[in-house]
Amino acid sequence: ELIKPHVDKIVCLNIRSGPFFAVADAYKLWYDLEDEDVIRLLQLSGF
Repeated sequence: ELIKPHVDKIVCLNIRSGPFFAVADAYKLWYDLEDEDVIRLLQLSGF
């Protein structure tokens, strides 16, 4: 947000060392959800 007024586009590459990696590796905070958690969130969203 600090540099947003000064640039047209921001590109942040997330390069891994190999062709296979877990998606969770790209996040600072990641935790798995139980099926019940996902169902509850979908219901709360009106989906």
